[in-house]
Amino acid sequence: DDPEDGAGTTRGQQELTADQIRSVITRERPAVNRCWESELRRIGQAATVRLDVDLTIGGSGTVTSVTTRGQSVGTLADCIERNVRRWRFPPTSGVTQTSFPLVFSGTE
Repeated sequence: DDPEDGAGTTRGQQELTADQIRSVITRERPAVNRCWESELRRIGQAATVRLDVDLTIGGSGTVTSVTTRGQSVGTLADCIERNVRRWRFPPTSGVTQTSFPLVFSGTE
């Protein structure tokens, strides 16, 4: 039995929980939205874009790999990947691989 620490996570856990991942995505979403706003100004038209972000998070909580899939516009995918590489997650004893969608539309 692994005792729980004060954050409600189990010491020695192998991967991040969905809640831990969601918390970081929510915290970091404004920077990703700035990528979209910048691209909208550049293209000058309303658009809807969905990108799936695949990432690998090392045991230290740093992002070790990030790729985007889907139809991007301009430099949006590059901007998102640069931002996501800087994200920091809680440390675990293993590697976590996850994917999440980003949907942008109009002038979000």
